[in-house]
Amino acid sequence: MKRRVLLLAFSLLAWGLAAAVAAEVFAVWRAGGALSRARAVEARLYDTRTAEDAAVIARYAPAPPDTDADVRARDAFLALNPAERAGFLAERGWAAFQTDPDGAVVEEWAPPSPQTAPEVAEIAAKIAGAGSLLAPLPPEVAGDARAALALAWGGARQFRDYPLAPDGGGEPRVVQFAFHPFPRDAAAPEQVGVFLRASQWEKLWTTLRPHLRHADFIDLRTNSLGFRDDEVVLPKPEGVHRIVCVGGSTTAEGVTNELTWPNILEARLKASLPGRTVDVVNAGIFALGAGGEAEHLPDYLAVQPDLVIHYNFVNDVPLLVEQWTNPARAGALAGLRKLLGRSRFMFDYLGAVLMPGDEALDRIVDETLIAHLGRLAEACRAQGVEFAPATFARPDYEHLPPDERAFYEYRVGTMLWGRLVNMAGYCRLVDAYNRRVRAFCERENLPCLDVAATFTGGADLFTDICHLRTWGIEKKAEAFEKALLPGLAPATESGR
Repeated sequence: MKRRVLLLAFSLLAWGLAAAVAAEVFAVWRAGGALSRARAVEARLYDTRTAEDAAVIARYAPAPPDTDADVRARDAFLALNPAERAGFLAERGWAAFQTDPDGAVVEEWAPPSPQTAPEVAEIAAKIAGAGSLLAPLPPEVAGDARAALALAWGGARQFRDYPLAPDGGGEPRVVQFAFHPFPRDAAAPEQVGVFLRASQWEKLWTTLRPHLRHADFIDLRTNSLGFRDDEVVLPKPEGVHRIVCVGGSTTAEGVTNELTWPNILEARLKASLPGRTVDVVNAGIFALGAGGEAEHLPDYLAVQPDLVIHYNFVNDVPLLVEQWTNPARAGALAGLRKLLGRSRFMFDYLGAVLMPGDEALDRIVDETLIAHLGRLAEACRAQGVEFAPATFARPDYEHLPPDERAFYEYRVGTMLWGRLVNMAGYCRLVDAYNRRVRAFCERENLPCLDVAATFTGGADLFTDICHLRTWGIEKKAEAFEKALLPGLAPATESGR
């Protein structure tokens, strides 16, 4: 009898293992097909709605966007004579090197003056002295730079921003390495240049550098406050109704400053409220999450807003996932979820098993992000400033065709925070956040800008799980305009 039981147990275990292996093989096979469909969608992403994009650009941009001026300048660098190269670098505060595939310096071009670009000049001197691009980089980033260099030798432009401590001590200063494959022709061998310049980041991932102008893929300009907008007039002129828009890349995004949703919103509000002076400040910072928003709260209030709008979520996904995957917080169940998450089949097809139920998810959102909104609201209230949270828009994933669903499954894994949740899980997180934002606004008697209720779409609109085509950015601005107009006119008339 005991032998039969053992044999049965062994058989069940063997069948279970076989089933698990089969499931993994199936998931990997399906993932390969899904990746092909995702890449096909990605390849045609900007081939649709081009007329709508062009119309939005014509409506709001004062001149056609020149989004790759810096790329073109680097392309033409080798055609300059030595004196022209020196002038080119000095004017921009850049340094430049030509390297071999291992990072050894083949040629050094004149670095900038330490007075005009001290962090760039310091790193350039270390590279030149060692004869290696990688020499001054700490181990935690040297491997990444080596990988970026390999990609550049494969023909792909790469940009890396590294916080590097100055020799004299003090806060790290962020330097950008632009790994640039030069254009090839029949007479020129393959060559890669590495251009160093001051990064767009004053403090990596939380603070943009003031008075910046970069033009690689977008035309990025910042004002003296490090915001992607025109200069803010202070003190605020009499009769101006000032709105500050807080968020991450989903607020800062746009091919030019004029084509971000806060700037489009300003143009639309001025048209809808003739004779009124409305000033909308884009305080969005790429990659910013709740911690960065709290850090910048004094900066938001310093520009004397009448209203602060909050539109953000995606950068805090790791904060939420941490609540149910950290064993110190969630106990043994967290370890089981982490173990199951290593299975491709479980992650792709049974993602709900890896996440808490709706009630627990709501509690996690309340204890983290809604608590953060509460602190922002209280700080605004103390300054006599109105605060308006917004719900967060996402693709209409559940109703999209299979190829677009595959595209978003692929893109959710390429976000800055990596492979944390599948697309269905991400949608659950967004929906939980939006539920709790609505409940929070009702409880605290705050205006809720329910953008998510009226604004959704697929790959013709969303370029990934949260970012938008130019015409989609206008649609988001329209959603904000409709939500704001009922309460804005009386507030403006009262002289706020």
